[in-house]
Amino acid sequence: WRGGEEYFHLNITPMIINGVIYSVNNKGVVYALNENSFKQIIWKNKKLKKELNSFVTSKGGFAFADNIVYLTIGSNKLYAFNAETGEFLWEKAVGDVTRSVPHIKDDKIFVTTINNQIYALDKENGNILWLSSATPKIAGIYGIGSVSSGAKDIIIVPYSSGELYGINSKIGNV
Repeated sequence: WRGGEEYFHLNITPMIINGVIYSVNNKGVVYALNENSFKQIIWKNKKLKKELNSFVTSKGGFAFADNIVYLTIGSNKLYAFNAETGEFLWEKAVGDVTRSVPHIKDDKIFVTTINNQIYALDKENGNILWLSSATPKIAGIYGIGSVSSGAKDIIIVPYSSGELYGINSKIGNV
């Protein structure tokens, strides 16, 4: 089937939570769609329309926690939307392009950048809590992967350099 009010050219994998499909098209429109009837739009937000005029979406993804949808689209920003209404809540710029899916652990959301940095942000307001860096690389593995949770306070961070770090999620040290 094909749905929505227009054909979706997707560059980011949609996310399904509680019967709702969250998606963003290549025109910068973020959608929440009914999982059972893809043509039924729950909400849409055009906040990213101007953002996508300046570059082509390349990697990124969705995350969900506490009724907030988080999104990276291959820019240098993390976006937050109310999951029920689509209201834009906040955006936060980080040092460079983010190509990974955001990762949530406890009260933080983590994003990695193409210059081998990981940012820990407060998931409520986007404030940067800490930053950790790996070996900078001029060339690396494209879209290496996303952060995942390890034991206790550890997050596992794959970098484009091919390095894999275990980082303390509370304070950002290796």
